Amino acid sequence: MSTSAVIIFAVCITFVSSFDPTVHPANPFNAVADAETLGAAFQLQYAGEVTIINLLTKRAIKQRLNITKAYNELYNRDLMADLHEKFHGELDYAIASLMSPVLDYYAKEIHYAVAGWGTTEDILIEILTILNNNEMKALATRYEQLYGRSLKSDVEDDTSGNFQVLLSMMINGERSEAAYNEQQCFADNKAIFEKREALMKTEKWVIVTYEKKYKDFGITVAEVLGTRSYNHLKVCFNKYRASYGEHFEDHVIGVFSKFWSKNLKKTLLAIAHVVHTKFGYLAKRLYDSMDPKNMNYRTLTRIIVSRSGVDLGGIKKEFELMYSTKLETMVAHWTSGNYQKFLLSLVQN
Repeated sequence: MSTSAVIIFAVCITFVSSFDPTVHPANPFNAVADAETLGAAFQLQYAGEVTIINLLTKRAIKQRLNITKAYNELYNRDLMADLHEKFHGELDYAIASLMSPVLDYYAKEIHYAVAGWGTTEDILIEILTILNNNEMKALATRYEQLYGRSLKSDVEDDTSGNFQVLLSMMINGERSEAAYNEQQCFADNKAIFEKREALMKTEKWVIVTYEKKYKDFGITVAEVLGTRSYNHLKVCFNKYRASYGEHFEDHVIGVFSKFWSKNLKKTLLAIAHVVHTKFGYLAKRLYDSMDPKNMNYRTLTRIIVSRSGVDLGGIKKEFELMYSTKLETMVAHWTSGNYQKFLLSLVQN
């Protein structure tokens, strides 16, 4: 079995519990016939683009890889290079993303986020928050295969403080797989509440004491949210409210947001959102990406492409519940041309 096939197989296995794709394997399927269709489409202009989009968006990733192999052998050319020459802008990025197995795609996105000047933290937060331990370990392995550097080292080199500590915990796969531990939950909630109260009572002018308590509190919250299972945290959030009369997100994360870095706050809130509903978190990311004042085509493309073969069906349902409109309706409104056709072909069952 090829490396790519192993990767795809691993991703399918880890995502099986929430499997609700919008893109399914074509049946019947003939890789050579599809390669010939692509070869003819490259000779056309606009109509050729539509043909390529309609074909590739209606094939599963294993089938796309088989088509790539058939095309390269049939024409003695590189399909990815020909696609890059055919498409431009957002559509070029979208097509290239579609042709990558999910782990390869995520590895490339993280590398993009940490390479060059600055770091695109939202990409790191999104990808690292939604993966479980097995997926994280597979991603770390694939990242090192592609770039010859460890995922952890590259992320740590471009982040700092408790934000870095939290991401490192997640990359290490330190999150427990246990469903729920009552004693651990009680201890976590008690520790967080008591350290929060101690911090609130400390005079800010006592700088050394205040900074020590503040740092200690941040580490405690990061450790709990970065290492406990999502099922465990969901119960603990409910018990925190029952015990202290406050929502965990507001009482713990919200109150101290002005003291913590914006990226630490974003990560903690992302984890809390995924704890309640991963579909809801990704639905919000999609909705926010279509802000007319600040369209984020990369995020819009990444989520739709990467989840279309996994659970985009569930995300679509949550999107409609949250925003009282269909995902495809918003995509159609805020995009245009063949890029719109590409996204809608993936979104619609």
